[in-house]
Amino acid sequence: MQPNTATASGGFPVKFFLWQLPGFIGKDEPLSELLFMLHEWLGWIILALLVLHVSGAMFHWKIKRDNVMKRMSLFD
Repeated sequence: MQPNTATASGGFPVKFFLWQLPGFIGKDEPLSELLFMLHEWLGWIILALLVLHVSGAMFHWKIKRDNVMKRMSLFD
């Protein structure tokens, strides 16, 4: 499930830098909408996981002070 597939199924050209790639599937509006929606959801999920991960690191560093950040650091 790549944005290229969603773009191609929407009937739009798939461009990669200066090249236009061939559409691997034909135009299919419902499929295009589904793929773009899934692409957006995955983006939000990845962002939420990143925020959760950074929040956990800050919790260990500033609140628990259990030296987790020191153990992970490359600079001792």
